[in-house]
Amino acid sequence: MNDSSNETLKAAKAKAEHYCAARECCRFDLERKFYQWDVPEELWEEVIDHLKEYDFLNEKRYIRTFVESKFKHNQWGRIKIKHALRQKHLPEELIEQELNRLDEVQYRDTLKTLVHKKAGGVKGRNNYEKRQKITNSMASKGYEPALVMEILDEENIFKI
Repeated sequence: MNDSSNETLKAAKAKAEHYCAARECCRFDLERKFYQWDVPEELWEEVIDHLKEYDFLNEKRYIRTFVESKFKHNQWGRIKIKHALRQKHLPEELIEQELNRLDEVQYRDTLKTLVHKKAGGVKGRNNYEKRQKITNSMASKGYEPALVMEILDEENIFKI
């Protein structure tokens, strides 16, 4: 490796460390940044290995933070969270493991709150249409349609 490549590698490591220290990120995010920063592809693996070695890059921690954040702050359901993580090419078993850590009571309570909020403003010709609109809305947030229907029944919202 010549001096120029060595300097480029040092600069890439420093910039990547700074980036990872400021926020959790995954390999997919880093590769996009490397491209933006014009880091030569032949250096990517070495920088990523360095980041993993010093725990700047940790897939399990990233997935855990992502799941918690998207659920608590964005009120996304499991389906949408899983899809977003899959798009980042993260390991399926880690995704499942972290999704299973979500508290089921809190998950259902969040969904109930969202359903009640949506029910307050939904318009439709009949209860079936209103229920369908609520189910579609909750599905777009990543909640399981069967669970939405179960909550609609439990809460006696737009009974059919």
